[in-house]
Order: sequence, then structure tokens, then C-alpha cells
Amino acid sequence: MKRRDTYLVLALAGVLIPYFQFGPWLLEHGLDMRLFFHQVLANRVSEFFAADVVVSAAVVLVFLVYERKRLRGLWWVPVLALLIFGVSVSLPVLLYLRERQASQPC
Repeated sequence: MKRRDTYLVLALAGVLIPYFQFGPWLLEHGLDMRLFFHQVLANRVSEFFAADVVVSAAVVLVFLVYERKRLRGLWWVPVLALLIFGVSVSLPVLLYLRERQASQPC
């Protein structure tokens, strides 16, 4: 399997695995953002994971700033993936696009 194909598989896993957990909560509570943030920040361990995700998202955005010329017109795709799905999709999509551009002739 090529490296860029691996990134696509990881992006798919980044959609399925987290939403397998979030989907039932969403069906039960709807878009109750107050409850969502209350539960996300319920204790130090969950705060640790939330902070890790926020920092990881910032790293993806900074990496994207440096890579946007290489990605040409597709720089917005990882940003959209970050806003809709999160870091677990955005980072492999960014790496896939980067790999795809690197494999194309100039």
C-alpha cells in the first residue's frame, strides 16, 4: 500500500472511530453544547485529552500555513476536515494531499 493510500485509510478511521463513540451520545442528547462541554471538561483526565486535541489542532493549522503553497488550491480541504471532523481526519487528509502533490511531476 502506498503511503498516501495509508493516509486515506487513517482519515477514514479518523471519521469512524470517534463518531462510533460520539454518535450514540448525539442521538441521546442532540446538539446540547452546554452538556457537551460540561462532560468534556468533567475532570482532569478529560481536560487533558481536550487540551491535547486543541494543541494538536493548532499544530495542524501551523503546519498547514507552511505547506499551503505545496498544496496549491487545496489548502482549505484540511481546514474544512478539521472544523467538521477534527484532528483525526484533518491531519491524515493534509498528509495525503502533501504526498499527492509530492508525487506529481512539476
